[in-house]
Amino acid sequence: MDFLKGKIRPIYFRYLAAAFGSAMITSVYSVVDTAMVGQYHGPDGTAALAVVAPVWNIIYSLGLLIGIGGSVIFSTKRGSARPDGRRLPPGSAPERMSALSAR
Repeated sequence: MDFLKGKIRPIYFRYLAAAFGSAMITSVYSVVDTAMVGQYHGPDGTAALAVVAPVWNIIYSLGLLIGIGGSVIFSTKRGSARPDGRRLPPGSAPERMSALSAR
């Protein structure tokens, strides 16, 4: 797969299919998990899951945001021709995740 000279449409749809599949698996897992908790813990368990699920989605989304954004910044900086030999800018994805988890 050539990112620079290849056609964009097949590359885009390959990554779109992977992202869609991942989101679908996560959604199915969430529905099945809710059903199992409701089956074994009753209405109280389902209510607790309804309270925790939005918080979990926010944490999961922030992790994706920082991870994907960090990888894009890293690959952009790594792939650019820099004759002066400067290092990558500070504030990498692991540093951002550490800062968020410390709060």
